Amino acid sequence: MINLPTLRPYVQIGIALFLSVAFINGLLLLLDKTQAGKWLPERLTGSGFVEDIQQRIAGATEEYRSGVVSGDKYLCVLVGISDLREATDLKILSAEAGESWRFLGGAGAGPSVSTTRDFAELFINSSLRPDLVVIGLNPVQLLDTILPGQLENFAAEAEDQNASPFRTAINNVKRGIWVVERRKDVSLTSRDLLHMVKAWMLQQFGFSVAALDPQSPWREMIKIMGTDRFPERVLQSGLTLLEVTGAFKIDTYVNSTESRSVLYTMVRRFRSQGSKVIIVLMPAQSMLESRLPPNVDRFLEEQIRQDLDDPGTTVKSYRGRISDDGFVDLVHMNPNGSAEFSKLLAQDIDALSMSQPPLMSR
Repeated sequence: MINLPTLRPYVQIGIALFLSVAFINGLLLLLDKTQAGKWLPERLTGSGFVEDIQQRIAGATEEYRSGVVSGDKYLCVLVGISDLREATDLKILSAEAGESWRFLGGAGAGPSVSTTRDFAELFINSSLRPDLVVIGLNPVQLLDTILPGQLENFAAEAEDQNASPFRTAINNVKRGIWVVERRKDVSLTSRDLLHMVKAWMLQQFGFSVAALDPQSPWREMIKIMGTDRFPERVLQSGLTLLEVTGAFKIDTYVNSTESRSVLYTMVRRFRSQGSKVIIVLMPAQSMLESRLPPNVDRFLEEQIRQDLDDPGTTVKSYRGRISDDGFVDLVHMNPNGSAEFSKLLAQDIDALSMSQPPLMSR
C-alpha cells in the first residue's frame, strides 16, 4: 500500500515548485508589458525585425560616411519576409557573386507584399543608394486575400477547420507561458552574446569577421527555422490556410490588383533612386508547389513585366529549383536549401550588366 504520510513532503515540494514557477511566469509576463521588460530585445516579436533592419541601415550609412567601407563596390540590398530571409546566405552570395558586390540584408517577417513594402521603405527613406534591390516574393504573397484586414478572417476559418478541443486548449496554455512565447528571442540573444565573444577574441589576433559581429550591418540575416523538417500536420495546416485564401485558384491571382499595385509602387520608388530591381518568385516545397496553379509564375512574370514596362526591373522565377530536402516547411529553407538558393541568386546577380559606377561612390 502507498504510505500517504511518506509522500506528503514530496507533494508539498511539488506544489511549492509549481507555485514558484507560476509566480515567476506571471512576473515575466507582467514585466514584458513594461519598460523593464526591454532587458530582452524583441527580436522576433513586435517591432523587432524593423529595429533590426533600421540598425543595419544606420550602421551601413555610418560606415560609408566615416570611410570604414568605400563606395568602390556595388551595393545590393535584399528585401522581403521570412522565406527570403531564411533562404539567403550572405557569405555565399559574397563569395559567389564576386568581389565587386557588397550585400546588406533587409528581410523580416510577415504575411504579404504589404509587409515587404514596410521594410523597403526603411531603405527608400534612408541615404543609402543600392545599385541593386532583390525583392523576394512567394506568389501567394501577391494575393489580396492575405493583405492586412483580410488574412485574419481566413486564418480564423482555417483554424476552425484544423482545431480540436484538445489542441485548442494546449495552444491556449502555451500562449500563457513566457518561456514558450519568447524562447526564440532568448535563443537569439544568447547567440548574439556568443558571437560578440568570438568576434572580440578574433579581434585580439587582428582579425575582423563582420558575419560574427551582432552589431555589424553586414551580418547574416536572422535565421530561426533550424534544420528539422516540420511535422506533416503543420504542413497540412498551412495548406488549409492557403486553400481558404484562394491560393490554389488562378483567378485569385488575376484579381489581386491591390497587391500588385503595392509591389509596383515599391519598385518604382527604388527605380527613381537609380536602383536596378530583381523580383524573385521564391521556390516552395513540393506539397505547396503541386497545389499552386501550374501557370501562376508565368502569369505573374508576364503581368509584372507588362505593367511596369521597365528594362531596369527583372522578374526571375526560382520555382521548382530547390528540392524538398532543402525545406523545413512549405516555404522556409534549411541551411542546405539556403546554400543552393544563394548560389543560384549569385549567378543571376553576377550576370547583370553594371556599366555605371556604384551609386554610393557618386
